[in-house]
Amino acid sequence: MDRRSFITDPESFFGARKESPSLLAPALIVIATAVLAAVAIQPFAEFTSQIGQKVFEEGAGTFTPPTAEGTATAPQVDPEAVGGFVGAVAKGAMTVFAFFGPLVGWVLYSLLFYAVANYALDGTGSLGGTFAFVGWGFVPEALTKIANAIANYVVYGGVAVPETQAEAQALQSSLQTDPLLLGATVFGFIMFLWSGVLWTIAMEKLHDLNRQNGFIAIAIPFLIMLALRLQDILAFL
Repeated sequence: MDRRSFITDPESFFGARKESPSLLAPALIVIATAVLAAVAIQPFAEFTSQIGQKVFEEGAGTFTPPTAEGTATAPQVDPEAVGGFVGAVAKGAMTVFAFFGPLVGWVLYSLLFYAVANYALDGTGSLGGTFAFVGWGFVPEALTKIANAIANYVVYGGVAVPETQAEAQALQSSLQTDPLLLGATVFGFIMFLWSGVLWTIAMEKLHDLNRQNGFIAIAIPFLIMLALRLQDILAFL
């Protein structure tokens, strides 16, 4: 079966693979999505970490360590050095969370879809097959990460952070409402709807369900995540 049918005829695509679903291609898709997520977050992580650094430096610069009478003066903290460390840790944490987000999502979606399909709807598919078919549904998410990367690099890439905390936070608030970020968020919402369609068809074919039960198999986590993505859009309004 031509893989182009994944887009043009997903029913045939999943139907042709239900007997011997391979994990290799879906796993590579999810890993690629994770890498793209880590790349996409970099401009925002760099910008946010610099603001965090400014906040720490200003706060530390006004702090005088207490000393008891008759004791040696307490060692002074270098706000710039410690602030740089705090910023680096924050950037690293955001990168790690961005990378592992799709991987954790793949595992949770697969386990939940399988549990509902098999134990609540008497589905016949395997857990390994569920992992494989759910992985194919991450293709739209990979496209979302590409859109996020473009938006983040345009909006946050190379932005000079002001010297004062107040100015930096005001700039952050201004950038977060950029129309390009809204466009990427709306695109991600649409792509997630596509993932829902793919997962519904995939569960239908793999577990020998009807279309309604195919959707029921994915409904709980899918609708929760859909609501969160809608909330992200409404935050711009």
